[in-house]
Amino acid sequence: MTVVMRNGLRVDVARAEAKRREAARRWVDKKRDRARGEKPQPRGSKKSSNDWPAPVRKLAAKRSGGVCEFDGCRQRAVDLHHRKARRHRDHRVQNALHLCRVHHLYGVHGDRSRALERGQIVRSGADPAEVPVLLGGRMVLLAADGGWEVVSGG
Repeated sequence: MTVVMRNGLRVDVARAEAKRREAARRWVDKKRDRARGEKPQPRGSKKSSNDWPAPVRKLAAKRSGGVCEFDGCRQRAVDLHHRKARRHRDHRVQNALHLCRVHHLYGVHGDRSRALERGQIVRSGADPAEVPVLLGGRMVLLAADGGWEVVSGG
């Protein structure tokens, strides 16, 4: 690690160079997108909920009936929640829960340990198709066809 002094501050040369390259790459991408007529994405913004494939959205909505799948909630479902973190790029219907906005933001993400117990969050090493989730007061396994089956003893 090469460190130099600039204006009385220590600077990591390699890190500064990496930041410069990243800024240059973003600038080139922005120019290319504008040339194509595309609107540039705001810096720091996340990809919208459109990362779910349309068939998965339809199957999850059909399974939920348009109602939040958080146990006991009767609100209209508007968000699809990744049971296994979105960074794992698992966009199967077994990884999706159709939730109202409040339960997506505060119910599932608000109490992680309880969400793990209920199967609403799945650990990174596990397969969402093999981890039961609490739906309608029962522990069920979500199926690839958009349905579910009750876990024995649940």
